[in-house]
Amino acid sequence: MIVVYMSCFIRCINDGRNNEFQGCRCYIAMALMAQFKASELEKFDGGDNPDNFFSPADQTRLTWSILRRISPSLSLEILGHKVRNTDDPFIVACEHAEPPVLICARPLHKSKEFRQDIERSIMVRSFVASREAVNKIRNYFGEEVALYFVWMDFFGKMLLFPALFGIAYYTLRPSDASVVEDPFMPIFSAFMALWSILYLVSWRCHCSQFALFWNTYDYRRNEEPNRAFEGITRISPVTDKEEVYFPDYQRALRYLFSFAVTVVMIGLAVIAMTISLNLNGYVTDKNSPIYIAYLASFAAPGGLFAADSPYYGWVIPAMGHTVAIGTLNHIYSSVAVKCTDYENHKTVQQWKNSIIGKRVIFEALNCFIAPLYITFYQMDVVALRRVMIRLFWCMSVWVSVQCNSESEL
Repeated sequence: MIVVYMSCFIRCINDGRNNEFQGCRCYIAMALMAQFKASELEKFDGGDNPDNFFSPADQTRLTWSILRRISPSLSLEILGHKVRNTDDPFIVACEHAEPPVLICARPLHKSKEFRQDIERSIMVRSFVASREAVNKIRNYFGEEVALYFVWMDFFGKMLLFPALFGIAYYTLRPSDASVVEDPFMPIFSAFMALWSILYLVSWRCHCSQFALFWNTYDYRRNEEPNRAFEGITRISPVTDKEEVYFPDYQRALRYLFSFAVTVVMIGLAVIAMTISLNLNGYVTDKNSPIYIAYLASFAAPGGLFAADSPYYGWVIPAMGHTVAIGTLNHIYSSVAVKCTDYENHKTVQQWKNSIIGKRVIFEALNCFIAPLYITFYQMDVVALRRVMIRLFWCMSVWVSVQCNSESEL
């Protein structure tokens, strides 16, 4: 069954008879849902053009849904591959065969002119300002991709406020005042805190607006089962039917294993931070738990990595730390996948939530563990500012190099 949503938006503009609501506009959204039948195509909006009744994104989703429901017409044993569950549809069996028969599937692009029109919409920075342009992205790639571009445009516009405020702050602040003695720093900090709250609230409203126009406001995706899920077969106490069951305590033990692996990787990030901060001369307290006299000697005046080095030697440990951050992130991305597979999640969404949580926590600590140490242990605002600036520029160079290498591939 294919369900098609038709939305009718009625704008009610007050005519001034009620002074309390004079000038107020209200938008009423009405969603009509009906079962789609090919024989009743003319009853639906756009039914006069059957070729374009479904958007390219809807056509892709429908085609993939149909393919995943086709029963196997021939056995994969003929192809010499082992199938874990012969009751699966043919496409699913190909995906999870050992070794896999189907690695990846991508829909073909439309005509060259259609594709170029979409590319122009993506390349133009202000395309989201036009609802027609963002709808092209949505109809071709789907709501998830379109929402990403909507967020990028919204975030860029919201950054204008702290940018303008920052320019005014930089112009008015005393030139001889340090970061600690600057009288305007509390004002700027309070502004950024308020801006963060305003950004979150505004984005929720902006996102809800597009979700309303796209008829996805209350959309809930069906839980897709994880084909790699393993367990024992038992009778469900709820449905009295057979189900695959995996005890929670076993998964909890596997969570502990993933946690232990993540702690080891974070330990490597701490080692990289320790080497970088000592070589850059930021660890001046000899009682610090990460102070290493031999490494700190390289950052002493006249040393190889000193701040007064005429050869900009301080760039080497800063860039080396950036390379270490990128390398550890790349390694942990593979480790996180293996750990998440080992946790044996029942649904694909649970698998995604687990791996997202791992990567967010690790990459945040890996990137910002040095600023956190300087902020909460040394409490040195000047050193924190230098570390953040160097980390920003080095990470920008690293990301640019990665993007260029990937584009060449």
